[in-house]
Amino acid sequence: MNKKIIITISIIFGLTVIVGGFLILQKTRKQEVVKNEQKIEVVENDENESKQDIENQEEDNQNNQEKVEELKVEDIDTSNWKEYCNQEYGFCVKYPEGWKVKKFNNNDPVVAINSPRNEQLLQEIKKKNQEKPDTYGEGYMRDVYISYYEKVTDYFDGAEKNNQKYTLKYLISNEIDTKFLNQFCVNNDCDFYSCIQYGFGAYYVVFIKHNYHLYRIMFGNVESEDKLSNIHKAILKSFRFID
Repeated sequence: MNKKIIITISIIFGLTVIVGGFLILQKTRKQEVVKNEQKIEVVENDENESKQDIENQEEDNQNNQEKVEELKVEDIDTSNWKEYCNQEYGFCVKYPEGWKVKKFNNNDPVVAINSPRNEQLLQEIKKKNQEKPDTYGEGYMRDVYISYYEKVTDYFDGAEKNNQKYTLKYLISNEIDTKFLNQFCVNNDCDFYSCIQYGFGAYYVVFIKHNYHLYRIMFGNVESEDKLSNIHKAILKSFRFID
């Protein structure tokens, strides 16, 4: 066979191999790009679905809360509510599904309970201010705060004056800046005293003396008793001691 023909065939064959290889490589790369785009799309869809699930859950919690608000306190069924119990400080309290519990590493407050609506607002403020307030720096934004004091004197400096021990009713009326005082019973315990307490603002507060200890339940977004929601009242009604 002519040498030129052999060289020509070799060149053609070589070019065919090179071009074929290039085309195969390009096709493989395109397939990889398509696969990666599909993976990205799947991830984005999963993230969108997760966000949508969270939004749907928050909306369901909000709708459930509004439905409960329409009921009278005595008609609210708390049997399926979650319950927070603190063995160290000897109390339990219930809260609705979807509400968040914030535990603190001290006694004042021990715990805070927050509605989905306020939790969302709190997160938005944290994000906006790039802050993570843990206690009262958040401006009493959570719905319910529960504090514990080993002795009444730990909160009321004037609990003992001139060797005279005052009643809790007297101390609330005279030792702190308050307005309105009412005594009532919860679960057959009648040492509950409610008032409007002033400080950074005006807040509806309940003081309870139990076994020489003092408990303080503060509603962070409530300025007066008539603004207590039915859920707030049901939470307060669920408060109990562990003896």
